[in-house]
Amino acid sequence: MQVLAQWQEVGNPPRVPDRDDLLWQHMEPRQRATAFDLLQGVLRSRGLLDHVIEQLLDKPIGGLEHVVRAALELGAYQALLQSNVTDYSLVDSSVELVRLAGKPRAAGLVNAILRGLLRLEPRAEPFVALRDDAFPVGVGRQVRFNRRMFPSPQGDVAGHLAVVCSYPKPLVQMLLQAYGPVVTLRILIAGNLRPVVLLRDDGANTQDLGGLVQHQQKGWLAATDGWTLAVAGQVAAGKLSPQDPTAGLAVESLCAAIKAVPPDGAPRPLALLDLCAGKGTKTIQLAMRRAGDIVVATDIAPLKLELLRGRARQLGLHRVRINLLEEVLIDHHAFDAVLVDVPCSNTGVMARRVQTRWRWPKLDRKVLQRQQLMLLTQAQKLLRAGGILVYSTCSIDPCENGDLVRQWLELQQRSPWRIVHEQMSLPAATDDPAERCDGGYVCVLAAAGQLAV
Repeated sequence: MQVLAQWQEVGNPPRVPDRDDLLWQHMEPRQRATAFDLLQGVLRSRGLLDHVIEQLLDKPIGGLEHVVRAALELGAYQALLQSNVTDYSLVDSSVELVRLAGKPRAAGLVNAILRGLLRLEPRAEPFVALRDDAFPVGVGRQVRFNRRMFPSPQGDVAGHLAVVCSYPKPLVQMLLQAYGPVVTLRILIAGNLRPVVLLRDDGANTQDLGGLVQHQQKGWLAATDGWTLAVAGQVAAGKLSPQDPTAGLAVESLCAAIKAVPPDGAPRPLALLDLCAGKGTKTIQLAMRRAGDIVVATDIAPLKLELLRGRARQLGLHRVRINLLEEVLIDHHAFDAVLVDVPCSNTGVMARRVQTRWRWPKLDRKVLQRQQLMLLTQAQKLLRAGGILVYSTCSIDPCENGDLVRQWLELQQRSPWRIVHEQMSLPAATDDPAERCDGGYVCVLAAAGQLAV
């Protein structure tokens, strides 16, 4: 409730404390996991929860004190989206929360609203079609009330989906324009699923680890028991790496495009650059896939580079070089391949990054796209003749992906480039952990008339 009470503006959601944050230290591990899941669930579902609560209030929900609103949201989430909480328990715990927060006069309001919500008789049933008395939850299911609660889906489709799926309306409108109503509903449902722990297999002995299943993407695993001590140990040892298969496609696509013989015909190691390395998940992946080559990583965040330096040293990846961005940018035409995983809107990973949906309407997309074009041009200048350029995002907004790449291609009049391969992945709306994946985009580019290295 302390975190939720900080959320005073819809477009500025609070930071979700990491699982090892001091905020959770007073809790037992099982309590901590439950609280973390509850917090993420409320952050994800706030639009839906506030709409339902507001139907029972005699004033706009924005007029409530922040701690009172947070207590109501927590209670409503448990009533509508958690099947293992009794009616008495959810009402009693929310009432107790406002008392502990020093708002005893609000206890009666919280009690009345939550009991009113329970009188709406929310019940789970199979999903058939969008309707004004139900909202979709999970894959193929919905929660239905005993009366009309939502805008009609036959009128304003974007408005209906925004409320029942808990997304800002402008974001829903963008998705509808790009993908149509059927695919958009799947995307919205996928973004509301609890994330699955997905891992790249870098040599783990999976027979000794329980709760791991092979993902449909070769080389990846799904941890059906979540983040366990055994998984953490394998990650620390460099045998597993937390990574979604879609995120791994950028490196896999780069490696597939590289030929055995370098451009000049000399049998030398290739020089590969990860231009926006961050903490280096893709850098490590690339270094493991191309063990004989030199992999250079850079980023604008020195702290992240230090973390990557330590991880590479720990794993014995001696051909990984960590350089400051200004050092890399002055070395034109130095690399045989450049991966540029650009900053983006994160619309392909909304299940994992629960704040993304609420921040999206305030995002200056034109400024973001100019930055993406600039990074693509910088990456091109760092390539040797015949080099390969890989552009990737974790976005499903066409304006950041195929549309932007084609805009960039039109600007390359003096030195034409071509698309060798591109792939758009949408987040998977499925209950099967072995089929789950995020959304994202990857495009392999080469100079026109030249083959891949």
